[in-house]
Amino acid sequence: MSQREIKTERASTSSQLPIEQAINILKRDVLSIVTVTSWAQKMGYEDSKLFSDHFRREFGRRPQPVLLAYRTRKTIHLLRQNELSNYRIARRLKFRNEKGLYQFVKNKTGYAPTTIANLSEKKLQSLIQKLDKYIIE
Repeated sequence: MSQREIKTERASTSSQLPIEQAINILKRDVLSIVTVTSWAQKMGYEDSKLFSDHFRREFGRRPQPVLLAYRTRKTIHLLRQNELSNYRIARRLKFRNEKGLYQFVKNKTGYAPTTIANLSEKKLQSLIQKLDKYIIE
């Protein structure tokens, strides 16, 4: 065993959920999981780096892009429903305000939130396919 593996084994605690459940936890709590640190805490990890190591070993990917893909998908879903104002969507997703929502959506999709709400199905499917490369089911 390498030094890192020994350190990782020692740092594990019994209160941690199995890493295999990470995706289910993210799907269930995507509205409240904003950072890898908050995801790690939901999983019972005190150290987000340890969580990231376990996640990468299990799924072969870093958790940050996976988290962002799920949050982006949820944001798109909420914007497409047209039931909530952008401010309410921003607050539900734990953004400070509409500006935070706008910046997140524009950065991750290249579109403004109002444009996402009105995208054609063809463009929407293309956008979802780009996100799906980071999604783990």
